[in-house]
Formats: sequence, structure tokens, C-alpha cells
Amino acid sequence: MLLSRSESVRRNAGITIFDYTGNRRLGLPPKPGAVNRAKEFITKGLAAAKLTPKIDRVFNGLGEYQLAHQYMATNGRNGKIIISLH
Repeated sequence: MLLSRSESVRRNAGITIFDYTGNRRLGLPPKPGAVNRAKEFITKGLAAAKLTPKIDRVFNGLGEYQLAHQYMATNGRNGKIIISLH
């Protein structure tokens, strides 16, 4: 079931916000059913390899944290930046 636009969207300073987890400060009530459906969709999509995360670069260990932060600041990234702790 899709939620109507008025149920799931609130306009604030010209920005459209979709928030099913709720945000008291913005006056958006939580929608546990929508959150559970989203979790199930993501879990199934990842398991079936239909959804793949886009990873730009992996930094290894907290020793590379500063490098990761500097890389992030360049805005030249094309995907997520990961700091691996293993």
C-alpha cells in the first residue's frame, strides 16, 4: 500500500521530506509498518543481488580515518566511503 503524498511528505523551506521513521521536531509521526516494509525490501534486494551498494573507496583501520575524512571533503567521490575495522 502506498501512502498518499499528504501522509508521507511535509514541505519545509521548499524541501520535500519523505520520512517514515518519524521526526518529532518536524512533526512527522512514525510509521512502523512502512519502516518494516522498507527493511524487508532492502534485505530481499541485497540477498538477491538486485540492490548493490555503490562503494567509492575503502580505508583500512582508524589509522586512515583522517585520510578518509580528507577524501570525503574533496567532493570527488562517486559512492560511499567505507572505513573497515577488520
